[in-house]
Amino acid sequence: MDYIQNLRKIRTERGWSQVELSKAIGLGGSTYGLYETYQRKLDVDTLLKLCEVLQVTPNVVLGFEEKP
Repeated sequence: MDYIQNLRKIRTERGWSQVELSKAIGLGGSTYGLYETYQRKLDVDTLLKLCEVLQVTPNVVLGFEEKP
């Protein structure tokens, strides 16, 4: 599983919509969806914001560690 699929899975498990998560990290309403559809590359700053909101470590998202 790649990191985008990991993000999608974590987001849905936490009950966030793409729009809600996008707004929570300070992006426009549909911007997060561009990451999940591989139309935009995820930068480190955005990854860290996503991890903070989703309460996971970057290692979990990147697939280096299992979720606790």
